[in-house]
Amino acid sequence: MCLLGGSFQEIYNGPGPSCVARNLVPGSTYYCVVKANSAVGPSTPSEVTMYCSPPAPPGVPANIVLVESSESSVTIEWDPASSPSADITHYNVCFNGTITRCDEETFTAEGLESEKPYKVRVQAVNTVGSGQFSSVKVVTTSTPRPPPLLVPLQLLARSHNSLKVGWSGPKLVKLFQVQRAPVSGEEFVVVYEGNKNQVKIGKLLPDTEYKVRVCGVNSTGLGPWLEATFSTEPMPPTTITKINRSISGSSVTVYWQVKDKLLDSEVFQVFQTVDSEVFTQVYEGLEDSYVTTLPPDSSTSFKVRVKRDVINITHDVSNSDVVAARDAVPSCGPFSQTVHVKMRGATTASADNASKGTGQVGNNDSKSAGTVTELEEISDDKYVIVFILLALCLPALLAIFYFVSF
Repeated sequence: MCLLGGSFQEIYNGPGPSCVARNLVPGSTYYCVVKANSAVGPSTPSEVTMYCSPPAPPGVPANIVLVESSESSVTIEWDPASSPSADITHYNVCFNGTITRCDEETFTAEGLESEKPYKVRVQAVNTVGSGQFSSVKVVTTSTPRPPPLLVPLQLLARSHNSLKVGWSGPKLVKLFQVQRAPVSGEEFVVVYEGNKNQVKIGKLLPDTEYKVRVCGVNSTGLGPWLEATFSTEPMPPTTITKINRSISGSSVTVYWQVKDKLLDSEVFQVFQTVDSEVFTQVYEGLEDSYVTTLPPDSSTSFKVRVKRDVINITHDVSNSDVVAARDAVPSCGPFSQTVHVKMRGATTASADNASKGTGQVGNNDSKSAGTVTELEEISDDKYVIVFILLALCLPALLAIFYFVSF
């Protein structure tokens, strides 16, 4: 008898007409021949007979070892189980009484208690069925250790009253604590404790340096601190809350109000456009109004903002305590709403002279040729009101026209 591709071996020699072949490999092909022996000698071999042994479940996984252990997890590995008759589909791991399917020869259990033993067994499964479970292996979680040092802090975003910082750390660190303190020397205060790796620190003073530090937290306490210094941006310039205008003949006065009082380093900037969409700066100063003269039949627009000169301090590279330069960097606030102005044409000089010759005095005749120029002011809000009134009146006018027609 022999396996496919092997050589024949004698498995029986006796007087009986049958025998039992033992220890066959499951799912294998065997070839058999029979010869008769007598005093004269052996006969010629019989015809070759082929036999296929049935497939069987896999063997038992061996060499279960603990490859990694922490205070809350363990990782085990084992050797592949023997399965000559069919491919192994997966393994069943019985960990502390709970069975989990694994597609590879490794398993990790998480969320465990520290310094506690756990029992584990492994079973192989192939297309024929399930093999036997291995013997019990006892694995133990390790003693808790303080969290490791995190990687350097990064400034993700900042404003005049907030700082957004981020950091990274190993997966085993599940909790973080963030503290901040002004560089001036006040004590650190806790501003965040949670599982996110970034936080926005609010309610800060503008243009102020703050020390920020972060550490990991676990059952043993706080890990080592990682500290960095960041500064908030200067307070943005104040905002124009209201803008208006007044007229006096051909003179236009634009005036405005601000949310907060101007600082010593702040000034107003007025921008104007004449018959175009391009705004040009026409004024910069401390006055809260701007006066200009416009010709007849002209149109223009105005908008205002606040500019502040911020002192940008740079330090010597070789010595951070030595100030190398102080540069004034302008910082501008948002623009106000746009004011649109359109001028009317002046009456002819001959009409004015005729009015004066007759000696008549009236609201229109009392104006001279140089002062009859009027200012037509229409803001965006007034346009909206006009359109709303037209929309409300149009149905009534149509109804009146319908009844009058019929």
